[in-house]
Amino acid sequence: MILDNKIKVLVMSDHPLSPSGVGIQTRNMIEGLLETGKFKFVCFGGAIKHEDYKPQVTDKWGQDFVIFPTDGYGSAESVRGMLRQQRPDIVWFMTDPRFFT
Repeated sequence: MILDNKIKVLVMSDHPLSPSGVGIQTRNMIEGLLETGKFKFVCFGGAIKHEDYKPQVTDKWGQDFVIFPTDGYGSAESVRGMLRQQRPDIVWFMTDPRFFT
């Protein structure tokens, strides 16, 4: 059995492959950390209407960067389920400050 010692981050943000400002900054942060080889990411990709809700991976990063398309930033149930299933080391929420209430 091979152990993966990478730090797993659950990201709740605009879809990191979307052209929004938050999406672009999220992708920049994720790719910068992926370049270190020390991290892996599971992301709730929201803020856009999705044609398909199947998990997405990129050719370059494969299973180290998995995006789960969602409406909004995920429901309370979907967030709890992702926490139980993925068991992330860190949860990172990224959005415009105007949504912080």
